Amino acid sequence: MVWIGSSSSHNSYIGGSLAKFASPVQTTAVTFVSLPSCGSSTEGEMRAVTDSIVNTWGSSITGGGSSHVLAYCDGTNWTVAAK
Repeated sequence: MVWIGSSSSHNSYIGGSLAKFASPVQTTAVTFVSLPSCGSSTEGEMRAVTDSIVNTWGSSITGGGSSHVLAYCDGTNWTVAAK
């Protein structure tokens, strides 16, 4: 088990069914072109994107826009998970 946060008393861990974080989770925001290809090996990954053309939940992301969104790899496409 790997604990995230200040102590194990926060129930923050990777490798089980429960994931609570004592501190906010932050990813480095990148441009869409900087993301790895979305596929079976990256399915489930999330990244902050700074240049999405779309910001509607579930839409496939392409770069070159001005929307900052949370991107989710669904195994085929990077999609908007949050704006």
